[in-house]
Amino acid sequence: MTGIWSFRMPFAVQWAWPVPLFLILLFAPESPWWLVRKGKIAQAHISARRLTPAASKERSKETVSSMIRTNQLEKDVSSGTSFLDCFRGTDLRRTEISMITWTCQIMCGLQFANYSTYFFQQAGLDTSNSFSMTIGLYGAAFVGTLLSWWLITILGRRQIFTTGLFCLAIGQLLIGILSVVADKGYNGARWGQACKYSPNDLSLG
Repeated sequence: MTGIWSFRMPFAVQWAWPVPLFLILLFAPESPWWLVRKGKIAQAHISARRLTPAASKERSKETVSSMIRTNQLEKDVSSGTSFLDCFRGTDLRRTEISMITWTCQIMCGLQFANYSTYFFQQAGLDTSNSFSMTIGLYGAAFVGTLLSWWLITILGRRQIFTTGLFCLAIGQLLIGILSVVADKGYNGARWGQACKYSPNDLSLG
């Protein structure tokens, strides 16, 4: 397809999901946690039994009791606190960790992956090569994800995360340098930018 529906169709297909999902949600049991927090303990027991596997039905009461204790503990701990407490004492450390972790995932260039074909074209590659590079990029991401399942048991989450971000930082720096070179008329640098982008996506696995 080469007309306007060539890009409209993928977006239109996504709208086919909300209707069946909405109908399924009408019959889905309410979260026992939400019911406990609203004080609807009897309904929480019913919902927990529906969500618990058949072999563990007898333990649903213990599960709800644990939810009640946890909910009360959270109330006791959070009473008298405010949003500013996220930036005080030990909670400040937790806030820093969560903010840095999520910020790194955005600043590493991951957002470009969804529009990689467009950015390859902006870098100077023709349509056919841009598409081929995108397929290669997604293949690299798939391989990276499979490798992460094995590597995480050996290296651990922290080492994989920090090493991956370091590689991404170096890759983004090189892409920027090659962009300056490409603007001076060296077309080979555009291929270098695209090739640097694909290994970056591999390190995200």
